[in-house]
Amino acid sequence: MVINPAPVALPVNTANLPTEAVQKEARLAERVPEAKAPTENVKLKPSAEDAQQVRPNDNRNNDVSAERQVQEKGSDGNNEGNSGNREGREESSERRQREEVEQREQQELTKLKQTDREVRAHEAAHASVGGQYAGAPSYTFQRGPDGRRYAVGGEVPIDTSRVSGDPAATIEKMQQVRRAALAPADPSSTDLRVAAQATAVEADARADLLKEQQAKAETRSSSKERFEGRLRNLGVVDSTERGDNLSVVA
Repeated sequence: MVINPAPVALPVNTANLPTEAVQKEARLAERVPEAKAPTENVKLKPSAEDAQQVRPNDNRNNDVSAERQVQEKGSDGNNEGNSGNREGREESSERRQREEVEQREQQELTKLKQTDREVRAHEAAHASVGGQYAGAPSYTFQRGPDGRRYAVGGEVPIDTSRVSGDPAATIEKMQQVRRAALAPADPSSTDLRVAAQATAVEADARADLLKEQQAKAETRSSSKERFEGRLRNLGVVDSTERGDNLSVVA
């Protein structure tokens, strides 16, 4: 069964109450000026809690700044130390090089002085023993680190020629030449060669001297025989046996 309810008439308010209330509020709002926020800068004192919170931060900042300064100073010190160490090493290296150069020069100088003494003594021995057959020594020099000249070589001219026509004199001369060549404590190869040459010339001179002596002996014997033959031919002497003395009849 369908029941149709009877329509209920609801009253409708035709007045614009909300609209009028809104308009009134708007008018009131226009009359009262809106408060503006202050724009000037104001230093605010921090509260005790804020100060306590700030101090640790400041301390941390100060500590960080101090640590940074220490690191920077340490870095500068390290740089200065490294620079000083590098300069010290360079000076030490230069000093070692100078010492090595001075040591080498001293060794060279010592060697040159010793060589000079030995060379002069060597040539002086040749000249002293060679006598009239030896000339004055001449030297080869080398300048040392100290600027002075040192003898590093030398020679003595010596006459090794034969005495013309006199083997005996040649023998005596060659003996003196040989003594002069071997006079130094350490004869050189040249000295030994001169001594050998003098010995060879002396041997030739001895051979020549022997021939002369034989020739003279033969000459004396031949002269004696010719003299005796003449005497016999003249009848002045009697014939004698070989080995007997001659008797001359006046």
